Amino acid sequence: MKIFGFDGWKEELLKTIDAAVLPVIYGGTRTDPDGNPQCNTIINWAGQVPEHYYLTKNTEKFARKENVKKVVIPRQSKFEVKVEVKQPGLILEWEFEAQCYDIGFQILLEQSNHQNESEITEIIPMNKFETEYEPIKGRIKVQGSRIFVELQKIMKDDVPKDMYEDKYIFYKFLKARNFNLNQAESMMRNHLKWRKEIQIDTIISDFSTTRANKYDVLKCVLQEMEKIYKRLRYQSEKLGRPVNQSIFIYNLENMTLAKATHRQSVELFAEGIQIFQDNYPEFLKKIYIINASVYFTLVFPIVKRILSGAVIDKIDVYGKDGWKDVLLNAIDADVLPAFLGGNRTDPDGNPNCNTFLVHSGMIPESYYLTKDFSQMARRMEPNISLLIDNLNEDVIPVHKVETENKSETGQYRCKTAGTYTVIFDNTYSWFHSKELYYRTWVIDPYDSDFSKEDGVFQIDF
Repeated sequence: MKIFGFDGWKEELLKTIDAAVLPVIYGGTRTDPDGNPQCNTIINWAGQVPEHYYLTKNTEKFARKENVKKVVIPRQSKFEVKVEVKQPGLILEWEFEAQCYDIGFQILLEQSNHQNESEITEIIPMNKFETEYEPIKGRIKVQGSRIFVELQKIMKDDVPKDMYEDKYIFYKFLKARNFNLNQAESMMRNHLKWRKEIQIDTIISDFSTTRANKYDVLKCVLQEMEKIYKRLRYQSEKLGRPVNQSIFIYNLENMTLAKATHRQSVELFAEGIQIFQDNYPEFLKKIYIINASVYFTLVFPIVKRILSGAVIDKIDVYGKDGWKDVLLNAIDADVLPAFLGGNRTDPDGNPNCNTFLVHSGMIPESYYLTKDFSQMARRMEPNISLLIDNLNEDVIPVHKVETENKSETGQYRCKTAGTYTVIFDNTYSWFHSKELYYRTWVIDPYDSDFSKEDGVFQIDF
């Protein structure tokens, strides 16, 4: 390093820098194309900053903003602000300003692990910021990936491969239980048990029926749900982004008092909603109930008792007016059928879109099932499905059957000796007690008097 005064430095520069490269102003021969010795085309010269560029202190302006709080932090101290974020995907934003001096800033995440022990994770490392002239702003999207990974790890050996690889599945169950890891795990395990009992994985291809009792209707609905779920997965792969939710529109235009208060319909709807909540979390984006009459108000308060707050928040109810504009705000006009306020029609211009919608209607009386309960009580034929418990292990899983119009048959070949408990479960019923007729007996199939017709383990009612 050499230090020069006003003289002697030009000659020294020429010793180390070629004259053709060194600007004339520094003793060389290089100039701008117009002959300017200062070479402004290649050198940015320092100068006076115009006053209109000056930053001015204006902390009072920031202090007047909505929800801004003031606090004095003593020297060698910290001040912590706890912000509760209830679910991943939300945006945490901040803005702060410290007068006269810089201030340290850091964000930590506190979570409970699977053993309910508190864990601290650094989200934004500690840094100092100078905020004398302008507030510091920032935002982050809460990812919550650690809890997803933990749930995924817990369930690794119990879920099917395609379910394990679908990261959104774990998010849905966590969100349905407010990101409580233990509750989400319990919900997933109950869901897996339900899928096995209902045989939901093959319901699209295997289930068909020529009758329509209450539980056949419920299975038909579940079959349609699985078809929708399959289409959502296809759209997700096609678009390269998650498509996980559906909008449901219930048109109650022809609801009468008799329909609104029909016991089996109300029970079936309530049971279906319960299954929906427990097994299809975050599947629902919105429910629009349109053309709701005064009769609907008689039933809805009953159904609301079993709905979670998250589902209730997604239900909008409209009378005869006001719903078309709402639907158009949620659904593209070219997708929404014309009779619901959109532009979509059948190829022949039919606004009801019968080519892809199956509209409800009256069922001919010739298809009605009729019951003769007194005759059923006298019959000696086997009926009703059952749960048998041997050594506290489910031999036949509990499931519901509708026997008002047709009795059910059940049999089980006992593989081991022990006490078998037959359970008739009515704990799920919100509305009614049940009058039950039944009988049981055990027959030895190796007995010489045994025949195929009467040699079964039976329950009758």
